[in-house]
Amino acid sequence: METMTNRDVFTFRDDGGGITPKQLAATAKHVAACASPDQARGVLAGVLIESGENVVKLTATDSCRLIHAVIPCDGVPAFDPVIIEAKTLSKLPAFVKDWPTVGFSYSAGDTFAVFSRGDGGTFPVQALSGTFANYRTLIPSENAYAWPATGETVAFDPVLLGGLIDSVGGIVGASRSRQVPVRIVNMAAMKLTAVRATSGDGIDVTGLIMPLRQ
Repeated sequence: METMTNRDVFTFRDDGGGITPKQLAATAKHVAACASPDQARGVLAGVLIESGENVVKLTATDSCRLIHAVIPCDGVPAFDPVIIEAKTLSKLPAFVKDWPTVGFSYSAGDTFAVFSRGDGGTFPVQALSGTFANYRTLIPSENAYAWPATGETVAFDPVLLGGLIDSVGGIVGASRSRQVPVRIVNMAAMKLTAVRATSGDGIDVTGLIMPLRQ
């Protein structure tokens, strides 16, 4: 994977294949919905954006739930991870609209990350300082699932659970293929419950939530 030395940029194009700018914006909005609404909570009020091998990853947590979306993006360069303000990021769909090309720029030390459209319009989002939670140890592998024992119940805050399911469903619902199975499974060993789905376009999303103490 190439590492850029000046501006770190990835671009999504509506060229009839792959993830469209509109899908990117919808994913960003739904991930941002799972960040903390309290700006005083620092990085918990932000969304982590980072690169992987041919993917862009968006992650947010409010400390009670977490959502992690992996978006295919061929040829994306390695770029500096950045935590950006979730409240502003949630408005990205209104900026993207139906534009066929949307880019993203950020370099370490910048105070803003910037989304850009083909008409020259820009959408700056404040970069937050701080260290994001080490979420990677929480994302389950395919064989890490276990249902509760027979007769066991798991209770959740209905608002938090409903919001998490809405976010997962909203991300995969923007897919070209609407018939996508969503799995809700209990990870008893980690005292977490996962909501997982993969859209027909290859966006993989995992939501995690802590059950209420009983």
